[in-house]
Amino acid sequence: MNTHHIPSLLLSALLISLTAPTLAQAQVQEKVLSRQQVIQETEAHLAMHDWDSINSVWRLKPGMDLPKAPSSREAAIASREQFLQTNRWEENRGAWVAVEGAPRVMSRLGRHQMQLETARFMLTHRFDEASKTWRSI
Repeated sequence: MNTHHIPSLLLSALLISLTAPTLAQAQVQEKVLSRQQVIQETEAHLAMHDWDSINSVWRLKPGMDLPKAPSSREAAIASREQFLQTNRWEENRGAWVAVEGAPRVMSRLGRHQMQLETARFMLTHRFDEASKTWRSI
């Protein structure tokens, strides 16, 4: 066994033993909430809940509803695709025009055409989370 590796191994072990507690302490501190964060969370909870002493549980105050979950990405995309099937961008008018007859088959559009229409749609519409629909700008 080579003895010239022993000092470097001892130095490595010393450095690891000195830095490991510091790293563990930093990870624990990340999980600890500040006093201000705890106060804000408590105030928000108390604003929305009352204590039911009979059942020993927190109850939502009357008229307070939990926040609604946002609609899924898939639902928003499906809604956009449905709009694009039934409408096309009229460059001369600078507006969307309803497609006459049957809805368009989007898979038949070229990639470039689909990208252009999707980009135009995103410029002219915004998704409204409250009504879960696309709104014209």
